[in-house]
Amino acid sequence: MKVLHHTVRFLPASQTFVRDLINALPTSENLQQFVCCHERVSESPSDPEVTNLTNATGLKLTNRFLNGINKVKGLAHNTNYRKATELLHRTSPDVIHCHFGTAAYFNFFIQKAAKVRIPVLVSFHGYDVFEADQLFPAYIKVLTELINDRGLCTCPSEFLKKELLKRFNIPEHRVIVIPNGFNDSLFVKQHKKRKLTEQCNIVHVGRFIPLKGHRYLIEALQVLAQRGFNNITLTLIGDGETQTECKALAHRLSIEDKVIFKGLISHNEVADELKKADIYVHPSYTLDCGKAETFGVAILEAIATGLPVIISNSGGMPEVLTVPNEKYAKVVDQQSATALAVAIEAFIAESNNFDEKEFNAFRTTVLNSCNHKTATNATLAGYKKLVNDVVKGSKGEKVI
Repeated sequence: MKVLHHTVRFLPASQTFVRDLINALPTSENLQQFVCCHERVSESPSDPEVTNLTNATGLKLTNRFLNGINKVKGLAHNTNYRKATELLHRTSPDVIHCHFGTAAYFNFFIQKAAKVRIPVLVSFHGYDVFEADQLFPAYIKVLTELINDRGLCTCPSEFLKKELLKRFNIPEHRVIVIPNGFNDSLFVKQHKKRKLTEQCNIVHVGRFIPLKGHRYLIEALQVLAQRGFNNITLTLIGDGETQTECKALAHRLSIEDKVIFKGLISHNEVADELKKADIYVHPSYTLDCGKAETFGVAILEAIATGLPVIISNSGGMPEVLTVPNEKYAKVVDQQSATALAVAIEAFIAESNNFDEKEFNAFRTTVLNSCNHKTATNATLAGYKKLVNDVVKGSKGEKVI
């Protein structure tokens, strides 16, 4: 089977799960994989062939002219349709896997220009659903037509599936929930004694954007300091628009010496930071518009590393836990520094009674549901369903 993976940007640090999934898809299935994108932002020796489909001339006026031609033809912008058509003919994919709905939008027009109808698996992840009415002209209409004609969708959580069905007029049977997996060669169980009353290292991984709730975690650290917990450090990994604001907050609360801003680091370095930590906290909350965290791969990576976790009761994050376990995974009210502080204090107090056997049972339960084997098997099943539903049209076009 031949699969063409289509992304808009390949790949921002926040989308490592896309590369992880591509690399995890088993070669024993005789699977040939290709990748196309509109902007290459990172590379890895393990990447399959990657083709850039953008009209990348480097000249603004030329790009504007080419986009004008695309518009006259009724096609999407920033795409070299000649190159895209050549790619489709050369690779002859059985299925196109669009990572994020934005890639599916561009793919609709690529197939239109190439005069083919290739089955599409569209993996939605969050902003491509919540911002559906703001992204591109006729984005909802285009994706609805594409999916209903020859596609299936995946979502990492039941939460996002419900949000998707609210916004797109597609039948529920075309949406499959596939929890994200994680790189189990990087994020491995650490064995260490926990004396958190002496020193406690808290870590969080996530882009600095409003819904991640960094400020509540920083404020929780100050609450704990006021209660006499002066042995706690907080490591924040990532970059983004609210980072400067969070640094100013830590300074204003006089705890800047306890908050470490690591910035954007490699996935390998993230794994190293989790190995050094004692507690993982993910304080994301739901915005007024309804946008929220749809899964939380970092939570899964922390549990895999052996960390107890604290998450807020928002979006699809609680689904990562599979089963409730207040002893090793505390779910707290969102937008509450006090609730976060209470949960952290409880973990510190309970650390001397940390039961490795109990934690391992909890960890195994979570990882049995959220792993790359499960994700790749479900993804392959989606590919096969699409291929099995394909019939040949009179002009040799692939149709559903």
